[in-house]
Amino acid sequence: MKQELPISTSKVSYQPNQFEANWRAYWQEQQLAKADDHSQKPKYYCLTMFPYPSGEGLHVGHWRGYVMSDIIARYHKMQGYEVLHPMGWDAFGLPAENRAIKQGIHPQASTEQAIANMRRQLQEMGALFDWSREINSSDPSYYRFTQEIFLTLYSQGLAYRREALVNWCPSDQTVLANEQVVEGNCERCGTAVVKKPLKQWFFKITDYAEELLDFSQIDWPTKVKTMQTNWIGKSTGLVMTGQVKDLNLKLESFSAHYLAAYADSFVVIAPEHHLLDELIVGTANAEQIRSVATAMIEKRAKLDYGQTPEPEGIFTGRYLIDPLTQDALPIWVANYALADYGTGIVRCSAHDERDFAFAKKYNLPLKAGLLPPQPERQSAVKNFEECYSNFDEGLIVWPDSLAGQPARLVAQELKDHLIATGSARPQTNYRLRDWLISRQRYWGAPIPIIYCPDCGEVPVPVEDLPVHLPHDVNFQPGGESPLARHEAFWQTVCPRCGQTARRETDTMDTFVDSSWYFLRFADPHNDKKPFDQEKIARWLPVDQYIGGVEHAILHLLYARFITKALADAGQLTIREPFKRLFNIGMIYLDGKKMSKSKGNIVNPDELVAQYGADALRGYEMFIAPPAPDAEWNSAGLAGVYRFLAKIYEAVTSLSLAAKDQAAQADSAYPAAYGTQGIQVSNHASSQTINRPMIELLERVDRDYQDYSFNTVVSSLMTYAKYHLGEMNLTEAKLLVRLLAPVFPHLAEELWQRCLGHDQSVFLASWPKKSDYQLAAEDSTTLKFLVQVDGKTRLVLDLPVAAAQSEAAVRDWLASDALVATRFPDGLPPKARFISSKVINFLVN
Repeated sequence: MKQELPISTSKVSYQPNQFEANWRAYWQEQQLAKADDHSQKPKYYCLTMFPYPSGEGLHVGHWRGYVMSDIIARYHKMQGYEVLHPMGWDAFGLPAENRAIKQGIHPQASTEQAIANMRRQLQEMGALFDWSREINSSDPSYYRFTQEIFLTLYSQGLAYRREALVNWCPSDQTVLANEQVVEGNCERCGTAVVKKPLKQWFFKITDYAEELLDFSQIDWPTKVKTMQTNWIGKSTGLVMTGQVKDLNLKLESFSAHYLAAYADSFVVIAPEHHLLDELIVGTANAEQIRSVATAMIEKRAKLDYGQTPEPEGIFTGRYLIDPLTQDALPIWVANYALADYGTGIVRCSAHDERDFAFAKKYNLPLKAGLLPPQPERQSAVKNFEECYSNFDEGLIVWPDSLAGQPARLVAQELKDHLIATGSARPQTNYRLRDWLISRQRYWGAPIPIIYCPDCGEVPVPVEDLPVHLPHDVNFQPGGESPLARHEAFWQTVCPRCGQTARRETDTMDTFVDSSWYFLRFADPHNDKKPFDQEKIARWLPVDQYIGGVEHAILHLLYARFITKALADAGQLTIREPFKRLFNIGMIYLDGKKMSKSKGNIVNPDELVAQYGADALRGYEMFIAPPAPDAEWNSAGLAGVYRFLAKIYEAVTSLSLAAKDQAAQADSAYPAAYGTQGIQVSNHASSQTINRPMIELLERVDRDYQDYSFNTVVSSLMTYAKYHLGEMNLTEAKLLVRLLAPVFPHLAEELWQRCLGHDQSVFLASWPKKSDYQLAAEDSTTLKFLVQVDGKTRLVLDLPVAAAQSEAAVRDWLASDALVATRFPDGLPPKARFISSKVINFLVN
């Protein structure tokens, strides 16, 4: 049965610039993003890593993570959660200070300008952030509590001061952060950087090394957990003590590969080891050894942290008597041995890749103490043609009592045997080092410590916080911290005895600011303490944390450490800050990461002005799944814009048609599309939807839950392409809700302006399959679209058999009176045909 329905002939077109800003103002006015601390709804805390307020603003690569975060927050709001989705600024740091030096702009002024610009960009994105909780890490109201957290750690014995090597630029006479050293040179002047000992402040993160290896309570990507595990670098082995030949000196050497202990054939010592001078005293080439060791240290200083140098060494002229075999093992200085790892002295064998390469380079003796189980491979190992280090599958060679047995099966027995000799003891080492937080820079939170001639190191009383960062500071490098040249800042009195004293002039690493900001969002206006425990219990841990994998090591590790340390201080009941982590992929242009310095950034402001925020949001999600990196091509935006225009015109026309029909007391439900009108057959009941919409609901809901936002968009596009003309009013309302998390402005416009609702679509419940009935399906007919130049003109009930070929469709259409009225000159000769779906006549 076919029925032509009266529809509105009012022309509708998608013009997002006419309504997007209005809906953003509406959301703000209605406080739609404001999280209620006292709500009875289940909580959902969604957080994106807060950004550094760059003077360049956001580019489209930055947009991706914020759009994803907003989609997740909006989806959960519609699911009935009380959503906390805050935003703030990681505002301290080197870039602002460097701009101050180069341009004469105070960091505070440039930071405030950058924040204003980026806040505008985030708001234009339509992101539903709770701006009432906005924080700024450079504001005294925030950093006073960064200082209080420092004092908490200090009271727990987790903050201490000692001498450490820092990067020093002889030309600028200043300390450089690692980020300011490029290939061993100062990034500002190009001078070769040297290491210089200075007293520095540290956080004792190593106390938590073992606990930080426990990821059992968090759902994080395997890659991130592996990166943190490798960074912590746990190594369990044995420390063996041996006598140096011809010297009254014993050395303790560490070996992680104790299963091959009987194959150890030489020993290496770190070039900076405190026993090196004592070891080489009296040797013929002591001065040469010292010179080479110094050069090793300097070359290593130019490497990135964790980067492995090419093996270099020099023989000390000394030998260590192996307590197991009584062999004399040559002792070499090697650049890959580290004084602060293990004992700084390492027993070496043919069963470690670095040791093997070192021995080959310097023609050192080797012994085979581990063999592969495959006989045909053993000769290559015995002849040292390859390094074999598979301690899971390998067979033990020594001692004789265990020879031929799999190493993994006799590991404990061999360990007990070595300890029983009296020359070995078990030891666990970690590559992780304590967190150096001192920065000889201006734009950071001052360290709240006072040095008194009588009382020594004195923490600033909590009631005297914040220690304010002065505004009138000379930023130019001068060999010491800028605050050290500001007498009014450092000159103070001891809070214990009242004597004249001096403030600490270093500032804190900006990673300290970001190591606790997620806690502050739960209680951002508290002026008495960093946070209230009841509010922390309400919101923490973060349910979903979003950010790039480049933060896997430092920020994420430090945040976990601070959370655990505050828990041990009795300030928290949680021990993990982020329940679930998602690493968003980067956006590339022409195969390169977007960067202003590379001249390959794309400004979202221009694209929003041209296509609207929703089109850009949708394209950001459509180009690739969220996790992988993606290549940018602005040309694809036009396709998303056309899709949104099709949705807008279809729902608007459907709504207008329904109003016209209601006025004419027509009981049928129209499904209209296009500027000339559409005919539709079969009335659907108020909660009845067709199978394509049911399938769309199931697929899109699953993809939202799985963060497959690219397939959310593609599924919506596919539905619009093939089924939009079949849509009834109930399905239109459902479709708008499915669109809403990705395309919030359009959804709100359609929901309220076109479909007549008086509340936000984000206050509507998320649709469920159980809410709807599947329309009865006629197995002998199907819905078939007749289009002209891509515009749907008819929706017909065709017999299944008549819809299988273009010729059959043409025959059926030619016999239909309604079709004849729409094509008085006959059917156009050119067409594109999709079996059982659509015929598109090509006229223009």
